[in-house]
Amino acid sequence: NQITEIGDNAFAYCALLQQIDMADVEKIGGWAFSDCYSLSEIYISNRVRLLHMGAFNNWRNNQTIKIQFAENAKPAGWNSDWNFGCNAQILYEQSPV
Repeated sequence: NQITEIGDNAFAYCALLQQIDMADVEKIGGWAFSDCYSLSEIYISNRVRLLHMGAFNNWRNNQTIKIQFAENAKPAGWNSDWNFGCNAQILYEQSPV
């Protein structure tokens, strides 16, 4: 099953979530992963065209968000506050050629 959308608050406060495969995800809703302290790392592929406000709210500095874009190449559909309240390390990388 290919999941292309993660809805608003989908995993908010999910204390036991330790990993997730988002290979086919194109949309991440607002506050979708808020307060998910068990996730140490998440990878956002270049398929993600929509990313809503606060998706990673209350992430801590020992958590990492890896993004398959250059920082200045994020799609226009990313809310400017997608990382609102997020203290995680955010690592940008170029899309593979």
